Amino acid sequence: MNLELKNDPQQASPVVRAQALYYGARVVVATHYLTYGPSQALREYLLQEKNRALLFLAHPLAGSNQEDRSYFELIENGLIKTKKTAGPRSQSFFVNCCSELFLNIKWSIASRQRYDLFVGVDNWNCLAGLFLKNLGLVKKVVYYVIDYFPTRFDNKLLNWFYFQVDKFCVRWADETWNLSVNMANARERDHQMSQLKYNRQKVVPIGVWFDKITRQDFSQVKKRQAVFVGHLLEMMGVQLAIRAIPLIIKKIPDFHFLVIGGGEYETTLKNLAKEMAVENYITFTGWIKDRQARDRLMADSAVGIAVFNTDILDEKVKNADPAKIKDYLALGLPVILTDAPANAYDLQNNNCGIIVKYQEASLANALAGLLLDEQKLAQYRANALRYIKQYNWPDLFDFNLKRVLNTL
Repeated sequence: MNLELKNDPQQASPVVRAQALYYGARVVVATHYLTYGPSQALREYLLQEKNRALLFLAHPLAGSNQEDRSYFELIENGLIKTKKTAGPRSQSFFVNCCSELFLNIKWSIASRQRYDLFVGVDNWNCLAGLFLKNLGLVKKVVYYVIDYFPTRFDNKLLNWFYFQVDKFCVRWADETWNLSVNMANARERDHQMSQLKYNRQKVVPIGVWFDKITRQDFSQVKKRQAVFVGHLLEMMGVQLAIRAIPLIIKKIPDFHFLVIGGGEYETTLKNLAKEMAVENYITFTGWIKDRQARDRLMADSAVGIAVFNTDILDEKVKNADPAKIKDYLALGLPVILTDAPANAYDLQNNNCGIIVKYQEASLANALAGLLLDEQKLAQYRANALRYIKQYNWPDLFDFNLKRVLNTL
């Protein structure tokens, strides 16, 4: 068990978890969206549990398609009762922020329900929950923090304001759910938020739907293929894998690199592949928003790549719990990664991950050592599946929701 999981969901007895106290609860989840993440997992879980009412408020993440809209769903006893989509978004970031805050409050009030719990995924959404709690329309508020890093905005005033809102939410929410223990440590270090005072912070890491995932039989896995999935940014380090391909194919002539995702760095990466004359060894799929289709593509590969660029990396990854790593492991893919994520050494110690330096030769050697040794690859695959079981979404949500709602 990862030592960051101070509150172990497996310690709750199956009987207690089966008799969860929130089966009749009314819950609001307010979030931003781009791809599948913890917010969507929580929605799926609450639908599965058929809680009395679920109001799901969703807004496009900044930088997503301009055509994307804010929307809400009111779900009662597992069935969608009402769904409404807002009008076009503004070109102004400030206007969109104000609109999202207004819509969260408006749609919650318009649903004509009093809610047991409001889960605000990021501080701006949480702010709406705290306002509704002050009106007496919400009993408890959880501030769910997906990422935390020191420079959220280049504008210093805007960055200062962002962290003031974060501090306010941690102070007044009934609980703050951080993806890793590093988030609370960073608040204490950078913003003087002593954990003795701000003491309602819990670690709720990224999970997986372990029992719902369709995995590829090892005999059918493409044993010379590595995959990257996620947002294509410079800090993700995909460029290292591309630059390493000339070294890799000297050892593995039939090597292939599958890149699933998109983003501002995609054109740069494609140009780099062309310059390196390795285009034939790479497939760029772009974003695949259908979760099952994406998992099917990932499952074909033998290993997952998460070589975060430690030359430029800030605290974003160090404080977070990258979902791609959990997705790889849940499909049985061992991970080759740099030591940026907080759980990197935990993966290596459990023989389901290999830490490399941010260097082409280091990555090439690690890939060759794993892909050319089928027995080792099979063992690392078994280790990956054994390790990831502790992060099953139903267990994580059971444990943490029960604790939050137990004292209603």
